[in-house]
Amino acid sequence: MSKKNVMIFIVLLVCLAMPISLYATELKNVNVSVNPKEAGEIAQFSLGFTVSSAGSLEGGRDEIIISFPEGITIPETIEDDEIIINGCVVESRDIYIDGNEIAIIVPQDVKVSNNGYVGIIVHRSAGIKLPRKADSYSIGVKTTKDGKVNSNSFSINGSNIYKLEFDVSPKTVDEFAAYEISFKTSSEGALNSESDKIYIGFQEDVTLPRSIDAENIKINGKSVGDEGVFIDKESNTLEVTVPSSVDIGDKDKVTVKIDSEACIRNPRRIGEYQIEVYTSKDCENTRGKYDIGMSLNSPVVVLSLDGAKKASQYSIGFTTSSQGILESGNDYIYIYFPADTYVPNDISSSYVTVNGIKARTVSSSKSARRVSIGIPYETDIPGNSYVGIVIQGNAGIKNPDIAGEYQLEVCTTTDTSKVKSNKYAVLGTRVYTPSVKLSSYLTGDSSKIEVNFKTGSAGELRGGDKINLLFPNEFRFPSTIDETDVEINGVEAEDCDVNGKNLEIVVPDGIELEDRDWVEIVIAADVGIKNPDEEDKYSLTVYTSKEPELAKSSKFSIKDVNDNDNDNDNDNDNDDDDDIDNDDEDTDDDVKKPLVVVANKHSADVSQFIISFFNEESALDDEETITVEFPDGTDIPKQISRSYVVINNKVPSAIEVNNNKIELNIPNNMVIEENDKILIVFNEAAGIKNPVNAGNYTLTVKTSEGYYSVSEKFEIEGEKTYSTGTIIFKIDSKVAHRGNDAIALDSPPTIIQDFTVVPLRALGDALGAETSYDGEARVVTVKYGEKKILFYIDSKLVKVNEEWVVADIPATIINSRVMIPARFVSQSFGATVEWDEVTREVIITK
Repeated sequence: MSKKNVMIFIVLLVCLAMPISLYATELKNVNVSVNPKEAGEIAQFSLGFTVSSAGSLEGGRDEIIISFPEGITIPETIEDDEIIINGCVVESRDIYIDGNEIAIIVPQDVKVSNNGYVGIIVHRSAGIKLPRKADSYSIGVKTTKDGKVNSNSFSINGSNIYKLEFDVSPKTVDEFAAYEISFKTSSEGALNSESDKIYIGFQEDVTLPRSIDAENIKINGKSVGDEGVFIDKESNTLEVTVPSSVDIGDKDKVTVKIDSEACIRNPRRIGEYQIEVYTSKDCENTRGKYDIGMSLNSPVVVLSLDGAKKASQYSIGFTTSSQGILESGNDYIYIYFPADTYVPNDISSSYVTVNGIKARTVSSSKSARRVSIGIPYETDIPGNSYVGIVIQGNAGIKNPDIAGEYQLEVCTTTDTSKVKSNKYAVLGTRVYTPSVKLSSYLTGDSSKIEVNFKTGSAGELRGGDKINLLFPNEFRFPSTIDETDVEINGVEAEDCDVNGKNLEIVVPDGIELEDRDWVEIVIAADVGIKNPDEEDKYSLTVYTSKEPELAKSSKFSIKDVNDNDNDNDNDNDNDDDDDIDNDDEDTDDDVKKPLVVVANKHSADVSQFIISFFNEESALDDEETITVEFPDGTDIPKQISRSYVVINNKVPSAIEVNNNKIELNIPNNMVIEENDKILIVFNEAAGIKNPVNAGNYTLTVKTSEGYYSVSEKFEIEGEKTYSTGTIIFKIDSKVAHRGNDAIALDSPPTIIQDFTVVPLRALGDALGAETSYDGEARVVTVKYGEKKILFYIDSKLVKVNEEWVVADIPATIINSRVMIPARFVSQSFGATVEWDEVTREVIITK
């Protein structure tokens, strides 16, 4: 090699070695002290170190760079006199701030020799604030001659929250999750609204959004303010300001709820993760761990009986994850019931079904409140598939003892993360559905009121207990009611108190009512309670001091007779034109004509008839009769049950039908005095059909004591007509109508739990929807436009497009025909639904 090449090679070696030599030396004995050491406080930093044997520093030329730990807040500028190096003041122009680093040019008068000492003081007036989180920290230092070295560690002090609990749902990889975090503040941890903050730190695998709508985060039930959420992407920490009107004291419970719409995304890998929580007052972080794995979609729970302590059927539905395949004869579903739920130690598999098929095996734990269900043989369940579980009431699982909202948890052998269900309500016990009887159902009338009900399973009543009757607002109520006018099971009430439309009745001494005992309350007609002025259907609400859950009575109808009065005022001059044979009867003009209310005025339809008049002749006892002669054309059955007719709210002792005349015997032990009002009701169940022709009609009423009168006129309208977009289903009829066209049905509509179900194909065809039934999967599909509804036979869980909802009643199979709830389907497709109680028809209008 020539001398020239050798020289070039040596120069290259020197150049390559230079960077190494620049960073080969380090500072020594770097030490820092901080005062004060409270989290979030502005502090003074005293820093000392020794430069290396080649680390001399020349004033006005060399630099010292201090790296502060993450979380420390450094102001944008630091003024003169706020930093001192070896006793000399550093001017502001010689201080450069970049993030969490401060670069300082050594003052002109400072000269540090090799192995020399450097002492730096950063005064509190510089405004450097300690991290908000209590922890151990250190400071890094380097110079233009020596490489970076970390100082000794120093601790930032702070109290910590306690009793940290949290739930992440779902715990599924790469899914947006909701968080519910609760904890208690320390003995000095009170948080002030609009100033103090709660910090929630996530691991870097959790993806936080750039921003979060304040409505998606609540603290103790209140949404945080518009400026109440800050996301620190560097530390992956959520900073939430306590909202206004939320006061949190020392040792107070705090609950933070973050909705999944906040778009905090779970890690993409299965594993164990943690969050840390601290506050601006309790600065020491508290950590909690949770697992992220594969999990099923949020379960939906429906109870057949929602009363406390009731042995209920539990219907649970969920969808497996994409990897949540369940193999027949191998995999399991695990259900964890909430506290206070009674789970027996032994449950027969015959009481549990999975997708309509008996479970392969069932085991249960009373102490763990867990039920383990084996997937049935020959029933593989793919990923992203619906699973419907029914645990019958006979299994013996009892609702919690205390009324409230509850959630259970579900996981499987493949979707291993427990997922909480929707909240389902458990109600306290209440009285059995009350019934109401009035002596008059006419608008504005004062009426004797009878309320009957049975106490519930925890409803025993003794002297001093209270029964409350809550009347609709439309009733007119006196300011006081005397206890002598109210009876409980035939005994005068101890006391009565009126508060608005609520009548509180005190049970008298001597009455002892047990669970499920009958109670009859009778309120005299003259107390001043008056029927509403408007015609409508009404119900009362009953509750007691032992069973405070509200129980609504069955509905009763108040009829507006005055509508007929207005019409008839113009007809009085033409009464002589009525073709009635009055030769042998008294037709004195002073006799008040009976009023007639026809509930259903359409021709040829079955209707309820209400007839009201005053007995202007001698008194009637139970040996006398009243005869009602209906107009020609009225279709009256040859026999009518006594239970379908009442006279002054009592059943007649006998009924005889003779063509269009009905003779009624006065009820046993009843006496109707002269000038007493008589109210006769022929219920729809009596089967009396209106005349086939529209027009104005009258009927006649006479008694065996000489009363006779022609009624006021009542109107019968023509047959109902509907537009082509109207569909009519009649209960128990195999003939439906689309517009005015008749449609033959394979199976008649019927009522289940107060809701109408109709044949699948008939409703689909009538609405113009596509319908199908998968008998093997027991799934009903109804599709109309872009909306698709999936029913699962005998389950109230319904999937509408991608959303799970709970229907009032399930789709079911009756006489081998699939029946679906008419109202739910129709309204889902934008149709309106009306129920005509008189004609027992469901009217659907598109």
